[in-house]
Amino acid sequence: MASKLLKLTAYKAKNELELSLKQAFEELEPKLRPLFPLTIPTPQEYSKLNLAILYGVLTESHLAKTHIKHLHSIVTDGYALFVSLIVKIVNDLYGKFVDSVKDQLIWVVKEMVDVLGVGFDGLLVSLLRQIVGGDFSDRNLWLCFELSALFSSKWDCLVEEAPFVLTSALFVYLRVLADHCKVSSDAKIESLKRLEIEFCVKMLREQFHLCMKIGRDLIRLLRDLVHVPEFRAIWKDLVLSPREFGMEGFSDVSQLYCSRTSSLYFLLRITPEMETQLRFLLMHVKFGNQKRYQMWFARKFLFGQERETLVIDIVRFICCAHHPSNETIQSDIIPRWAVIGWLLKSCREKYVEANVKLALFYDWLFFDEKIDNIMNIEPAMLLMVCSIPKYVDITHSLLEFLLFLAENYDVDRNYVIIRGLSSAMRALVRRGVVPFMEQGSQVPGLMKIRYIGQTTIGSAAIFGLFLGAGSLIHCGTSYFYVAKCIVVEKRKKVEGHGIGGGGAITALKKVAYLLKDLQDESVLIWFSGKEEKHLRLSHVSRIISGQHTVSSCYETIVVYLATLP
Repeated sequence: MASKLLKLTAYKAKNELELSLKQAFEELEPKLRPLFPLTIPTPQEYSKLNLAILYGVLTESHLAKTHIKHLHSIVTDGYALFVSLIVKIVNDLYGKFVDSVKDQLIWVVKEMVDVLGVGFDGLLVSLLRQIVGGDFSDRNLWLCFELSALFSSKWDCLVEEAPFVLTSALFVYLRVLADHCKVSSDAKIESLKRLEIEFCVKMLREQFHLCMKIGRDLIRLLRDLVHVPEFRAIWKDLVLSPREFGMEGFSDVSQLYCSRTSSLYFLLRITPEMETQLRFLLMHVKFGNQKRYQMWFARKFLFGQERETLVIDIVRFICCAHHPSNETIQSDIIPRWAVIGWLLKSCREKYVEANVKLALFYDWLFFDEKIDNIMNIEPAMLLMVCSIPKYVDITHSLLEFLLFLAENYDVDRNYVIIRGLSSAMRALVRRGVVPFMEQGSQVPGLMKIRYIGQTTIGSAAIFGLFLGAGSLIHCGTSYFYVAKCIVVEKRKKVEGHGIGGGGAITALKKVAYLLKDLQDESVLIWFSGKEEKHLRLSHVSRIISGQHTVSSCYETIVVYLATLP
């Protein structure tokens, strides 16, 4: 007999969860019709009744109201068991449901919201996870519409009882609107866009204190929608008139930059099935054996040009919501950076590639060790380093993009971004993600981090660097990162700055040759061992300053640089 719940092909095995629902329904079907027994069910009977009633609601739409009345008459736990059963079937089976069951599912969810069933907020969040980015199928658009309408109709209740649901919905709809707004001349999508925009604008204008709980990724999503008039007006107020949002203490958008986004929000953008498959790939598949798993995943979830935008969400999930254990990191399991590299190379559209890179580097821009996790920024660094031997074009492309972000992402708050990038670089070196090595040694992937000697403060100043730890120089096809900086006063008193501290003083003692006087300060000159090194100003195309810890009272500087390649 064909399944009433699921779309199953002939060769598919029967689902155990569906079987348990169906068996309970068939066993108790005579008791599911009025008049209902007045006896109080035992815990075992109560559990089986919940299974049977849920199956009846989903498969017998003409009797759904009768089944719900029955549930109301027996409930003893605030609907907690019933709601948990719905959450389980949504997480495990939603993609396989026949259309009539999906219709009934939304109906029963509304019923649970009306009675404030225990766990209804988690139920709504589980449904939000079923909205797939880049999917323009009728049923995906239908789910977007139904949930948006539900949130609008239950607004007051959700503001009071389940604010996290509203912030979750805002995160989801801002993201999918970026996809929906790329489609024009479609009446169905136009009506959906209008509903989504109205919900998001209402949230941002009326409940901004809730919106701020999302953190910095709220800005990432908003910036992708500035071409929409309603969001352009919101962005203008955020930048120029933050008091318009009526939130005490909010005075500048940089306050959001400094607030990390919880990993719970990134889980919203991938379905439970995608999460299961990604975690399997990242926890069980050996490096070198991943190709067939990646091909299966791409066919299953990324098939079609519109689905490409889903890669943005997947990269954000991998960076911020999947942090492997030390045991996994040290094993032969495929590392996160390799999966991200594969996803990046799969991008065909330039705007998608740019957004994927932004998702990869976003936490770098505002990194603060006090609130951020170094695991969020590790994949980007390792991808750049480990791509050098075979895919150096990826390294150059990523570094170019990082430099572009540093200069252009928010020109008026560039100091915040420079501080974040500098902090990220220092943390990566200090924490051993890119191990600091002695002169001439290498880290895996051919990235050299080497001591390069001394230079004058005047030569450093000509580059606008003051060579603080965290400075980044782009010269031709090479990138120089100032990993350590030591300054020496005219009186030869040594002080440590940037990364290193006491270790920097020890490093200074290794200097065998003093700095030569500079006649031409258009050239940065230093000694590495016995060899004189030069870096001409005319060859430098970009500079990102790090910590400005050196003042004019200093004569010489001792610097460590990381070079790629």
